Amino acid sequence: MDRMRWVAGGTVRIVDLNELGAKVLAPSVLGERDASLQLEFTLPTGINGEVMQISVAARIKAIKTIERSGDNSPAHAHGLQFHAVGERERLLLQNFALLRLNEVRADGA
Repeated sequence: MDRMRWVAGGTVRIVDLNELGAKVLAPSVLGERDASLQLEFTLPTGINGEVMQISVAARIKAIKTIERSGDNSPAHAHGLQFHAVGERERLLLQNFALLRLNEVRADGA
């Protein structure tokens, strides 16, 4: 899980995710600070490789332009804060965080 669909259009890359929000990279600015977005993406369940679709409302809390380096195009990092998260979505996000913690412990890192 490293890509999600921004409902208003386009695909962005998730670089950090927890139950409170996410940091995403996009080729262009997704909106103004404090603008609301609806995000849709899938999360692994940890059971037989299954994934679950999730949709959450988020507010843009920070925007930072990342300059072009080498072959990489310029990008825009966005700090997003989730809001009005439903019980199902909250549980899926918590489960994802726990799965990631277990991966780190299993790797010894």
